[in-house]
Amino acid sequence: MLNQIEVHDKTCYMLIGLPGSGKSFVVNNLIALNPQLKVASSDYYIDQYAKNNNVSYNVAYRELNGEHFKLFSARISELLKNSESFIWDQVNTSISARGKKIRRLLSSHYNVVALVLDIPEEIILQRLKERESINGKIIKSSVLKEMKEEYQAPTYSEGFNKIYKINQNLNIKLVEENITNKSKLK
Repeated sequence: MLNQIEVHDKTCYMLIGLPGSGKSFVVNNLIALNPQLKVASSDYYIDQYAKNNNVSYNVAYRELNGEHFKLFSARISELLKNSESFIWDQVNTSISARGKKIRRLLSSHYNVVALVLDIPEEIILQRLKERESINGKIIKSSVLKEMKEEYQAPTYSEGFNKIYKINQNLNIKLVEENITNKSKLK
């Protein structure tokens, strides 16, 4: 279970998972277990805008026109400046998407832990359908298919100190590092 994840100082727990894989659920459970953890999520700003303006997620996304990314970036800068441990809540499904983020974290002397949501496609599709009816967040099947095809599993060579896989039951498995790239949490 999630309580197997040790929380360390100055550590970023980077979520990696497709839309509908349960990232927000994992965040909420990790925060319940570790209230000292902070969260950085670009979706947070979209959700707040949608709620405050009584519009759907997709309408809020269009109306914000990228402003949520500026707010998110400011949040990351604040967390790094204060040396706070936090959860990076975005899809982070490709090496290129993670690269700049990891370099920024490492240059700030952070430990970086990958939390990979390893969820069967049928569960993801079910969750996306439910989410659409609840808050109007629509992920087109073509977008999901493209993201799935472009997905790249994280590796220790990217700079991760640890990589955990989390399944739909919140069971956790530490992915073994290869022998040539030993990187421990500081």
